[in-house]
Amino acid sequence: MKVLSGLLMMAFLGTVQAQDIIITKDAQKIEAKILEVSNSEIKYKKQSNLEGPTFILGVEELNSIIYANGEVQVFPTKEPEANEPQSEVIWETGASYNENIGGGVIARDVANNYYLDGKRISEGEYVYYLKTHCPSVYQYHIDAMEKERLGKVFCGLAIGCFVAAIPLMVIGYSSLDDAYLYAGIGCAFASDCFTAACIPLWIVGAKRRHSSHELYNQQCSGKLSLNLQSGKNGFGLALKF
Repeated sequence: MKVLSGLLMMAFLGTVQAQDIIITKDAQKIEAKILEVSNSEIKYKKQSNLEGPTFILGVEELNSIIYANGEVQVFPTKEPEANEPQSEVIWETGASYNENIGGGVIARDVANNYYLDGKRISEGEYVYYLKTHCPSVYQYHIDAMEKERLGKVFCGLAIGCFVAAIPLMVIGYSSLDDAYLYAGIGCAFASDCFTAACIPLWIVGAKRRHSSHELYNQQCSGKLSLNLQSGKNGFGLALKF
């Protein structure tokens, strides 16, 4: 019976894995497991179906990849030309933002779009900008992502344990087998524990991740703080000196 419960738990742990996030040029987000990255394409499996088919995307379709460990890979929009200003090449490749728009003000709208001095940037570019310009807020943002991801993992485990508890308890009651009954009760208890842990982790992580731009504006921008706020008459910009 212990072997059966252990196998069930291993199966649930295996299905809830840290995920990579692919961001395309048209701002689509794909939760995936990256298998291979080359100069011309990437190969991946969808996080929701890791045993399913392998998908391929050309690098020209990609904006960035946020890997499960917090690392960010930004893909260039086009190859730099000989007469193209270097500042534009720097912006597109993400090699360095210092010579182009260093010290800018970052805003985020309700649709989770980021803006740097009024220019819309992807989440991957935002994370890379934090990494190169404000390491303390970058670490704050990555820690928030880890909390949010851990919350999702615990919620997945809670669902898995709950699903396992039902048939085990049914079998235990119907067959009067205490081993199945106790195993079902144990899974139900584990589900409650994971649920109690997952909700605050998920909420706190998401809240901190979504507010990291405000912390950046306070600590690292060196400019006016610009925020998008909502009111009775709609949305507006709030400036803080």
